[in-house]
Amino acid sequence: MVELTGNHNNDNGSSYNQESISLYRSLGMGTFGGGLNSAEASKPFVTSKKNTNIAFFGYNKADGLGSGAIADESSAGANYYTDDKAKKDIETAKTNQSFVIVDIQFLECYAYPDSYVEFPQCDGTIAGQQETFRKMIDFGADMVIGSSAHQPQTYELYNGKPIYYGLGNLYFDQTQQPGTERGIILTHYFLGSRLLQTKLSPTVYNKDLQTRLMTNDESLYLLERLRAAR
Repeated sequence: MVELTGNHNNDNGSSYNQESISLYRSLGMGTFGGGLNSAEASKPFVTSKKNTNIAFFGYNKADGLGSGAIADESSAGANYYTDDKAKKDIETAKTNQSFVIVDIQFLECYAYPDSYVEFPQCDGTIAGQQETFRKMIDFGADMVIGSSAHQPQTYELYNGKPIYYGLGNLYFDQTQQPGTERGIILTHYFLGSRLLQTKLSPTVYNKDLQTRLMTNDESLYLLERLRAAR
């Protein structure tokens, strides 16, 4: 399964994005949050495993219509965000007793001087982010994940539901700053339609773009730092 909310998928033109999506399909991989056209981009990815029904929705809130990143009637791109669309999507999925996960491409945040030093401003949420993500929970989503942040952001439980505001970079050509070398992998454990727990596995990659799991000390440093940014 591949999430397609990103605002770089059409950097070289929607035709190349279309080729990538077609490749995913030929390999038997599902997609959500984007597609070959706006109608397809709006569709969730729904899966059922071991009596667990999960619906994945993805939206791009960072880019407007006409930006080049959003799918239209005939061109590939990301799924455009509106409150009404998200509310209707989530409510429909909940009638099918699905566990609903919403991914949102939000705005980015950087807080670096001209050296290999980081400031904590982007550990927390940025303007409008918390309001938007919490709104998805209010609409009925069971989990919300930010997919736009190039460095890990804070996380919280809101009305008993988990929100991960940014997972950072798993792979990306940003090794010039310490925060953008970091990412978080989420592993979810379910029993029926109930989420039992989520494991957070922090990652880091080097200048050869080789990703590895963080050591225990590195993980504690990052997760405590993000917790303190709530």
